[in-house]
Amino acid sequence: MIANKQIRLTCFISFLIIFNFLLIMNFNLDYVSTQPSDKYIIVEKEIQLTECSEHSGDNINVDALNITMPSSKWNITSLEANFTDIKLGKEVFTVEEGGTSFKSIYKGTDGYGVQLNLTEDILLFGVYIYGYLKYTSKSDVWVKIKGYDINTHKPNSTQYGDSVLVNISSIPDWYLQEFPSPISLSKGQYYLVLDGTGFQPNDNSYYNWYLNEQNSIHDNLYTSKLNLGIWTLEDQGSPFRHKLIQRTERSYDPEDINMSIGINGDTFLIANGVFPGTGTLKVEDINHFPNTTCLISKIHTNVSLSLLFNMTYKASYKTFLESSGSVRIEENKDNLWTFSPIITRKFEEYSLYFNYHNTWNGIRVMRNSQDITSQVVINDTLKYLFFPNETLLDDATWLIQANSSNINFNLELPRLEFCAGQELKFSLQEPALNGNYNFVLYDSLGYKLEDSNQTKLIPGDTLIFSYNLSSISNEGTYKAYIYWNDLYDAGIVTQDFNIIIPEVFDPSFLIGLIIISVVSILIGLSVYISVKKTREKSKARKEAIFKKWKDIINLQYFILIEKSGSLNVFEQVFTNRSIEPTLITGFLSAIRSFGIELTNSEDKTQTIKLEYKDSKILMSEFKDFRLIFIMGDVPSQYFLQSITDLSTDIEEKFGILLKNFDGSTGPFEGVEDLLKKHMKTSILYPLKITEKKGIKITPTEKTVILKASDIIKEQEKDYFYTTFLLTEREVDSKEIDAIVSLIDKGIFIPIL
Repeated sequence: MIANKQIRLTCFISFLIIFNFLLIMNFNLDYVSTQPSDKYIIVEKEIQLTECSEHSGDNINVDALNITMPSSKWNITSLEANFTDIKLGKEVFTVEEGGTSFKSIYKGTDGYGVQLNLTEDILLFGVYIYGYLKYTSKSDVWVKIKGYDINTHKPNSTQYGDSVLVNISSIPDWYLQEFPSPISLSKGQYYLVLDGTGFQPNDNSYYNWYLNEQNSIHDNLYTSKLNLGIWTLEDQGSPFRHKLIQRTERSYDPEDINMSIGINGDTFLIANGVFPGTGTLKVEDINHFPNTTCLISKIHTNVSLSLLFNMTYKASYKTFLESSGSVRIEENKDNLWTFSPIITRKFEEYSLYFNYHNTWNGIRVMRNSQDITSQVVINDTLKYLFFPNETLLDDATWLIQANSSNINFNLELPRLEFCAGQELKFSLQEPALNGNYNFVLYDSLGYKLEDSNQTKLIPGDTLIFSYNLSSISNEGTYKAYIYWNDLYDAGIVTQDFNIIIPEVFDPSFLIGLIIISVVSILIGLSVYISVKKTREKSKARKEAIFKKWKDIINLQYFILIEKSGSLNVFEQVFTNRSIEPTLITGFLSAIRSFGIELTNSEDKTQTIKLEYKDSKILMSEFKDFRLIFIMGDVPSQYFLQSITDLSTDIEEKFGILLKNFDGSTGPFEGVEDLLKKHMKTSILYPLKITEKKGIKITPTEKTVILKASDIIKEQEKDYFYTTFLLTEREVDSKEIDAIVSLIDKGIFIPIL
């Protein structure tokens, strides 16, 4: 009897197993292989390096310190300067200022001159004379510097420098006569001459030059008259009124005139040099941020006239370089910190410092994929990394790596055994480490439970991680991973716990067999559900690809607008149909008419959709710019998400240019590349086919290439459009994927 029952039960169980097998087979399931998830996370990070640069330069014949900066983002940290040829700048030296009488150069008198008595060497730039012109002149009168005859006290035949035509008009006044080039004159006697030789006989004008006949302060100066090419002595003690624009050749010592310079609100004195007329300056630890590409600092003295000097300098600069990177956190391994700075050399002397955290070790430096750790300086005591000048090659790619030990932290666990369907709770033990926490669960087969991901920021969030186990969870040992990181440290804690399926009945042979059969059914249903979900995901993916493709072919027009001035900085047309010029104007007017305003667009993208005439128009705002898309149809949610990603990338690459827009649109040509990246607009370009050896081609890609080749032959052109390959009735998501892949591989080349 017992044997018969066992046989019947065995048959029943066999039936259930066969039933489950047939159930699965009837759904025509595709076999999907999966692998356990990698049990690590990668967290994006940023570090700050210090760029250092030195530059030597010179300033010739200047009155201010002029230092070239690497760019406006750099600080100047120290300065050494040597000054030579320290002299006064131009001065106006008045020789004779008073007097009301005058003498005339006209057709009866060819010229006049007055003695110059120089007590030191000068550089003469010009002179002022006091006079006026009566009647319009037809004749040339020249201002000259002539030699002095010590015996006759008259001008001699020697001329110094070039002559200049007299500058004078009809009102009595001081008139500037500026020589073409400065005239160098040594200490001694000369003559200032107004020479009208060759005055026209029919010219009735008069060049009147005032002189002081009554109260001259220079009663030793001679005057002479020119007529018919002969100079005659005119008088002594009644000189013509004149002033000299000169610079003396006398040198000055900095300390005698309190020579100083102001930098960053502080005053630094210039010390005397070894030789007369020279000086030195040495300033350290100034940390001055001039926010300019050229630092200009005036020189101060206790004399009223400005100085001129020559100067050589050596300046040191620094700034901070931000570098993006990441940390990889994994169980039973050190944390791996990786950064890829973009380094651009500044000036002939350039170096780089990186002060790394005291928990980091194993520093490694790669340049152009070659290990150059031995060529840099790593001070593990003071914890800094130094890149010498000779290591920093132009246009190199860089990688900095470091390790750090996992930081431990504690969890509080009420129990380590749970039933399917129960709530799981873990909590951080107080006081918890400040920073970011990531929580994730893996089942007994080593697969990640995707819906278990949780992130927390401490302080701020609660210390408890909670997760509701599925009622059909597998029995076995599960594992929780909690990853922690802050700016410079990271750690991981794992915890095993058990999921059990409780026994409801007392064990017996019959009940055991029933449980086995039920479990078999559940397994079958579980597999069915899993496969159904996989097929639904596959269907959703195909639908997403189709919608994204449809969004792309519906895109007609794109505009990037600088928000403060509402000026277009970039636009691109994606259709052969002409866009009505008033469309955008009308659209923006409609927005104002309805009182639509986007708020809080500083921190996130906000988008509005309007229908205007036969177009669907989207406007998205983000910080200092607007994006406008003209579409043939309403876009999908995927397109709206792409707008957010595009806005973020535009802000990162062009944000500063948009905030300080100067009207130049040239720098924004790179926006086209961002559209290709986020909107896949390369699909809309005419494409040509190129052959590339050594690149793996999938069967679908090969089919697409053959179709494209046939289209090119049929149309007798060297390009094709993707719309010729795909239509809405025949769209195949695999072919869309293949087209994008072939563009990425460089086999389909967009013709710009």
